[in-house]
Amino acid sequence: MSVLLLALAAALPTLAGDFDGDGKADQARLEPRGGAHVLVVERGAAPGKPQTVTMVADASGFFIAAQPPGTYPTTCAKDVGAPCAADEPRQVELKAPALAFGTEEASLAVAVWTGDRFAVTWLND
Repeated sequence: MSVLLLALAAALPTLAGDFDGDGKADQARLEPRGGAHVLVVERGAAPGKPQTVTMVADASGFFIAAQPPGTYPTTCAKDVGAPCAADEPRQVELKAPALAFGTEEASLAVAVWTGDRFAVTWLND
């Protein structure tokens, strides 16, 4: 791996935590893929099999964090942009810390483990 690739990989955000609620340490990270980036979580229960959370076209200002437990209104519930669709939640209740990500001062989403994937809900856009 070239020095430039090593430097770029070191600069991409990562975060450790229990994002699937199984008591094992998981690793969330942004990885380069096909000219863009992908947010993945490597679950402690499935090492070597990272789950793709979302594609990230522009990694500048991108962050990964832990969202504390609580009830949060979704973007559509704030009357920002399009109204909530019939199958779209107006709020999300987090019973444990969840994986949060977005672009600094612009957007915020949470990714909640459903048992087979991470479901993304936007809180700010």
